[in-house]
Amino acid sequence: MKLKERMQNSFFALSDNRLLGRKKLAISYVSLFLVFTLVLVTTVAWFTVKDTASINSQAFSLESSAALRVNDGQEDLSNHLVVKGFKLEEASSVDGRNMFFPSEGNFKDSTSAMKFREGTAGDRNKTYVYKDFKLNADSDMTNVYIKGYNITIVSADGKTVLGKFDGSTEIIRNDKGVPVDQKVYDPCPLRLAFITDSSKTPTVIDPSALIDEHAKNYNAVSSTNMNGSPATKLSSCKTFSDFYFYSGESLFTLLGQKPLDVTLVAWFEGAYEDQSVYDKYAGASVTIDVELESNYNDMEAITFIDKTIGDKGENTPWIKTDDCIVTMQYKDTDTTQKTVVMKYLGSVDGYNTWTAALPKDVTTDISFFRFSTTNNIIYNSWHTKDNVNNELSPTAQGWIVNNEDLYPLQESRIVNGNRSIVYTAKRGNGFGKTDNTAQRLSPCIGYWDYSPSGSTVETTTPSPTTPTSGGGSSEDPEINTGVYLSIPDTKQWLRNYLTSGTYEPYVIYNYNGKKSEHLMQFESDGARCTLDNCSAPRGSRVSGFKFVNEKGNHTLLIPAKNEYIFSTPYNVSYDVTNDDTATYH
Repeated sequence: MKLKERMQNSFFALSDNRLLGRKKLAISYVSLFLVFTLVLVTTVAWFTVKDTASINSQAFSLESSAALRVNDGQEDLSNHLVVKGFKLEEASSVDGRNMFFPSEGNFKDSTSAMKFREGTAGDRNKTYVYKDFKLNADSDMTNVYIKGYNITIVSADGKTVLGKFDGSTEIIRNDKGVPVDQKVYDPCPLRLAFITDSSKTPTVIDPSALIDEHAKNYNAVSSTNMNGSPATKLSSCKTFSDFYFYSGESLFTLLGQKPLDVTLVAWFEGAYEDQSVYDKYAGASVTIDVELESNYNDMEAITFIDKTIGDKGENTPWIKTDDCIVTMQYKDTDTTQKTVVMKYLGSVDGYNTWTAALPKDVTTDISFFRFSTTNNIIYNSWHTKDNVNNELSPTAQGWIVNNEDLYPLQESRIVNGNRSIVYTAKRGNGFGKTDNTAQRLSPCIGYWDYSPSGSTVETTTPSPTTPTSGGGSSEDPEINTGVYLSIPDTKQWLRNYLTSGTYEPYVIYNYNGKKSEHLMQFESDGARCTLDNCSAPRGSRVSGFKFVNEKGNHTLLIPAKNEYIFSTPYNVSYDVTNDDTATYH
């Protein structure tokens, strides 16, 4: 299958709205976080409460996708949830909705041997963080993703950073900027939960894990009997990387202009299997900054292709193994480091291929890592940055001199005046298998828009004024598209709406922030809706489905949980899921 055809199967989901906080906003758009102070309380637990902790946030607003990410110097833009320097008591919860605190014993004992009481409103913001906030939208459907996060845990004496979790692999560089080591932090009992309403299972995050394989689950307290004896249940934690734009799913979906009530909960999970954690984190101070985003018109798809030849000349791509994934790290436009787990597309044209989203204005300081999920370390690195050629091993430098297919590494992804979106890994770094971290981090050989001998390659110059929408531009050609929507037996009510003629089905396309709705046909039993041979600009995406009643005064929305972008003529199939969203397969 061709690369362009396979890239369609990624879910490059460009949201319709942007989540921005401004100091000056129309009241109808504003959702404020109230500042509050945690009060000092007496506790015998291994965590104590700090009397100056607070949660602060700028105001929030959702704006149309036509707005670019700009700051005109007149006002600040903010889309952060901020929790500043707090200390927590030990607690236990499966989902953050029901919190339990020890009434007898402590978590150094067996959880089953302890007694617990259920948390009350009086515990909120004293023994654990609990904060309500609202998200508002001004269009039919808005997906909200994680843009980035930064969580720092400092020892009680303020001298030691016990954990620094921002989704990025922390690389230690020498005074010349050369990577020499990788910092790996121990797992941490901090848990965050986002609760929306009583009908949905809260999303629980392990912020110390980069990927789900590293998230720690535990037998947390789920309920107690009249005597305080606990019943436990294995928790199910996710990671922030699950909710990054393009390589993940949306954290929240806003339907219409109805505000979404969300509760953020943060606590230290006591039912942790490693007993040494209690001494390590006693009295530790925690600061959280979670950055949300709902409009990614300033992002574009990046593709990483494995065409490597081994250090010993093995002509077999070796990046993808059962143990290894690919991550992409970059310095964002606000200078913060961000790392995203790239989505594996499978074999494209015979080569393993991955994809993820990158801000279109980021052209340098980009790295790709072959990352071991077992050992939590980097095996190999490909770098785009200043002076990268001087960091090559002598062996790699010799390859470039003596091989007509290799040439000096690029310091930017601007190639022949065009912004490149495809990176090809060609060789290792010449050190072979090694336990030396500095050697593992030494640059491997790879290129943007690879062409033997560095000759000119054909690329498309993105419009300097039009936001990039899935790699498309205002001059994208029209292509033929098709969409199929399957409605399962469990949604018989929806089938009945169609077969009775009460509602008509439409699929919603989005192109550069502009929506178009296309009437679909449906089978006689209502099990499937179809749209065939629909002409649309390349770069259009399926953002959802709607069912409009015969009077046109009521609409049912089915958002696309995984949004689909058309880069070549293609048909895509969606299924309605149990939570009334649609996902493609």
